[in-house]
Amino acid sequence: MLTPGPPTVELLHPVGPQVPDDRHVQQVLDLCIRIGEVLLSSGEGSGETTETMLRVADAFGLAAVDVDITFTAITICCHRGMAATPITSMRLVTHRGLDLTLLAKVYRLVERIERGRGLRPSAAALDEAVTAAHPYPRWVATTGAARDAGATLRAADRRPSARATPRRCSRPPSGHSRTRPSGVSKRFVASARRSTAG
Repeated sequence: MLTPGPPTVELLHPVGPQVPDDRHVQQVLDLCIRIGEVLLSSGEGSGETTETMLRVADAFGLAAVDVDITFTAITICCHRGMAATPITSMRLVTHRGLDLTLLAKVYRLVERIERGRGLRPSAAALDEAVTAAHPYPRWVATTGAARDAGATLRAADRRPSARATPRRCSRPPSGHSRTRPSGVSKRFVASARRSTAG
């Protein structure tokens, strides 16, 4: 006598690794894109910024992440296979400058994240680094940048000029007569020779 087999409901569940939920992905992407914004606005290059954002995403369990950086915008996308839709976030970078102190703080934070620091403490540490007072007054940084610009201009002025020096006219070799300029008549040349001979 035939008996029914096991239920097939369990077979309908997705097969493969468990994908992260929307909340976790959005929180990680927000932290990554904020770190990228701070790096770009502090003078870091797009290549190093992209690599750092990918390191942070991978530290929090998001391996399939794409980052696209232009001069004014950062876009990050997390792919979750066929089980869930991808999540994309974008942020505009409205300020560009140079802040080595803030860059050092952000890179130290990234190293702590890779050693196992949590998501919320990392976000709080980033907020603290951004809002902290600068160790040097603004006029010190401005003066240093002005001195660097002046030194660069002085170094450029000291380089030898590429303009060609005027060459002296040499006498024509023997056997060759000088050609008189166009527009000078023979009568004028003859009178000039008589006055010179007299």
